[in-house]
Amino acid sequence: MDQSTLREMTPDQLCTLVAGLHAGRCAMDRQLLEVVLAYDAQGAWKREGDGATSMADWVAAFLGVTHESATRMVRVARKLQCLPRLGKAYSEGRLSWDKVRFLCRVATPEAEARLVSDALGMTALDVETEVRRVLRARRLESMDQNTPATHLRSRSDPDARGTWFWGFLSEGDDDVVIDELERRSTEAGERPENRAPFDERMGQALVEACREEKSGRSRR
Repeated sequence: MDQSTLREMTPDQLCTLVAGLHAGRCAMDRQLLEVVLAYDAQGAWKREGDGATSMADWVAAFLGVTHESATRMVRVARKLQCLPRLGKAYSEGRLSWDKVRFLCRVATPEAEARLVSDALGMTALDVETEVRRVLRARRLESMDQNTPATHLRSRSDPDARGTWFWGFLSEGDDDVVIDELERRSTEAGERPENRAPFDERMGQALVEACREEKSGRSRR
């Protein structure tokens, strides 16, 4: 369909076409996630010759997408196998990819029907805001439970001229940290001059967040 044909259509016709094409893309993307899940279940990405170290690595290389996009695809594909209502709404084009990937962070089989119903009348930004609110609430609730506490350790490595970090982020804390670091890493990757790999940008994002916090304290 060329531009000359499209220009002859009325706004209502164009709206109908946009909706139909978007629904079709959602349906195709949902099928793609099903295939990705099957490939993941077989552990096929471990085959010699591919050189992948994870399913996300394989998706990024095979489809030519960024590592963060591949990570989200794999995460959502795995989560949707337990969330049939959410998957159905996505395949029918009633929920967009942005809404679905945010909902997958908090959805459970028991709550998905309500979440899908609520999300239908919300913008993607509204869904993101609500999901972040739920994650914060979970983090506060987890602080009152007998679960491993969030902790971080470090070890200086003079030979590597740096410091190694490792630790544990409890449920709720992990989503808050990962969401912020992924956001910063994605924005950094959109700059043409930044060709650093995703894991390096994640590290840079952590340093950037700490520097901003320190700078904010010095100005107070």
